[in-house]
Amino acid sequence: MLIAEKLLSLHMSESPFNKLPVFEFEQLKKGITCATCNSFDVTIEGRKLICKNCGHPEAITSSVIRCVKELRMLFPEIQITTNLVQEWCRIVESKKLLRNILNNHFKRNGKYSRVYFE
Repeated sequence: MLIAEKLLSLHMSESPFNKLPVFEFEQLKKGITCATCNSFDVTIEGRKLICKNCGHPEAITSSVIRCVKELRMLFPEIQITTNLVQEWCRIVESKKLLRNILNNHFKRNGKYSRVYFE
């Protein structure tokens, strides 16, 4: 019985791993990072995102999808809109390109100016 009592006394009712860091959208550095080295030092050449740090090429579509997934993970309560993704990605200036990527890879909800993606 001694082992059971010891285990019960060591049991933690609240996990320290459930506490997430507090941050806000405005506080975070925005932009697309390299999928290989996580550098923000990237440029767009044609339809590819090229890392200036390690030279890794990535299709713009896949980099935007990756950024949207990061955005959803960091801010699950925020509705994903074209304007939000443009602000988050920074380097992709074309709203039309972003809207096409979102339409093709995410579920579209709402109409007109109230469109958001899941």
